[in-house]
Amino acid sequence: MHCYTDASGETSYWRIRVRLASGGKWIRPMRRGQNGEGYALGEPNFASGKPLYLLHKLAARAGMPCWFAEGENCADALAKLGLLATTSGSATSDDRADFSPMAGRFVTIWPDNDAAGIEHAERVSAKLKAIGCTVETLDATVLGLDIHGDCLNWLNAHPGASAADLATLPRLPLHAGAASAPAGADWPEPQSLVAKFEPEPYPLDALPNTLRKAIEEVQEFTQAPIAMVASSALAAVSLAIHAHADVQRAGKLNGPTSLFLLTIADSGERKSTCDGFFTKAIRDYEAAQAEKAKPELKDYAANAEAWEAKRSGIKDKIRQLAKGGEPTAEQESALRDLENHKPKPPRIPRLFYVDATPEALAYGLAKQWPSGGVVSAEGGIVFGSHGMGKDSVMRNLSLRSCSMNAPRSPSAASNSACAADRSLTSAGAASALASAGAGARSLSGQREGGYSRARSRGRRSAGGTTAPRSMRRVCAPVCPYRAASVYQRIACPR
Repeated sequence: MHCYTDASGETSYWRIRVRLASGGKWIRPMRRGQNGEGYALGEPNFASGKPLYLLHKLAARAGMPCWFAEGENCADALAKLGLLATTSGSATSDDRADFSPMAGRFVTIWPDNDAAGIEHAERVSAKLKAIGCTVETLDATVLGLDIHGDCLNWLNAHPGASAADLATLPRLPLHAGAASAPAGADWPEPQSLVAKFEPEPYPLDALPNTLRKAIEEVQEFTQAPIAMVASSALAAVSLAIHAHADVQRAGKLNGPTSLFLLTIADSGERKSTCDGFFTKAIRDYEAAQAEKAKPELKDYAANAEAWEAKRSGIKDKIRQLAKGGEPTAEQESALRDLENHKPKPPRIPRLFYVDATPEALAYGLAKQWPSGGVVSAEGGIVFGSHGMGKDSVMRNLSLRSCSMNAPRSPSAASNSACAADRSLTSAGAASALASAGAGARSLSGQREGGYSRARSRGRRSAGGTTAPRSMRRVCAPVCPYRAASVYQRIACPR
């Protein structure tokens, strides 16, 4: 028994289908009796035509592509494959059906393999095209069906068929169906596959004065696109301060000052040069801290060896006493005390990563320095690294997401590391901007000829910008003490 509904899902009537012992069929509609009491054979009276089968599903997915079959069993079989399907009933039911819920859809008709079924499909196709549908009809004559064979017979013969398999079944030429349809009426107006974007000026005026002046000076020297220069500047400033400050973008919307930046440009577009101006102060800071830590590293190595020697001695003593059955409580207590005083390696700032594996990145943030950035002048090094392979990319990206979303409050040990890193906040961010401008002026004076060549090679149209074409630089600062992650795209105007 098949249930016909209205658009809201309320039952309108039923269609009873019984297969007789003689092999024939007994099919009758059944409705509620007068005043809603009991039941009576026959369809209700519908002012605008009887509803299509599964009308509530059509109403819930207005405008979506739909399949039309002959008979409720066929529509149910198509629906089981996840397709939106309907029918008006038998091959003679279309003249009384209300097809308006199908308006504007892309409809695929699956006719029965007989003359009545094909004629029914042609009539339905004409009605659908009249209400703005795009219609295609399966060629039932080449599907290997017996005479009178239908959609259900074909699916039973192909139990493993999926919706994707049905999409490959042969169709009739699109001009077949309604003879009155004008040529080309089956196809909507084609849409362009290419989106065009007009270049927009980079919002340089939105940047603070100090940052804007540094960007303008570097751009004046390098003649690189202003968006690329600004990207390098923002990456350096973000790397310097993202472990120390969050930004409140709305009342309850807080996030770190970390940025994800990607620059796409041709070879020779001075991407590395722009990066060098702004990251020099940070790299100098990193190198200076590493040099400063050399005596501490030597002390740590000596302390670690002495600690290991003491530990080995205590363990040897415990073994000797245990063999003789003597008590070892004193030595065990000494070993516990020694473990509590194990030398810890000094924390040396490491702010730059390139192609670190997820494990190496996690270890570096946990054991070496609690903030850093994945920075490379060649984007392929990052995207082609081990951490971006098919077996580790999900783990890699998940780790970076977790490191961005971890609670902000660090441990006591990490507090000291962050406190030590605060010198980078001022001596790094400000120095990065100052040295960028000074470096541009210095190079300008020392290499006037090279500067002229850079200006000549760097000519730009459309307001001083051009569309970049090859991927070169990627920067993604990461810090485990951030409340949320921020994704910000710095777009190069085309």
